[in-house]
Amino acid sequence: MATSSLRCDSCNSYPLLSFESVPANHWQAGADAGGSIWPAVQNVLLTALTLGLGAALTTLGLSNRPAAKEVLGLPELVEPFAIIPVGYPTGKFGSVSRRSLEDVVHYDS
Repeated sequence: MATSSLRCDSCNSYPLLSFESVPANHWQAGADAGGSIWPAVQNVLLTALTLGLGAALTTLGLSNRPAAKEVLGLPELVEPFAIIPVGYPTGKFGSVSRRSLEDVVHYDS
């Protein structure tokens, strides 16, 4: 089945399953493909963290882009670039701890 890579047993339990897309006429293959979408993706991830939600960037479900577009019902002129499942984490989840600057930065003279 063409859409099997998009199956997710627990996707219906996510409060939000976000699909980030760009206009197809701006899509191109290569290292800079969809470059303008990644800052927006980062903002979604940071906002989720701030709100105490868990979120993860994935593109695995887009490995078959035509099937993904069909399942999502995207128009021909839209290309999906990222999937961000957002949900309530189980277990311990909180703010990220960081080591002090003095522990990680060294000056060798």
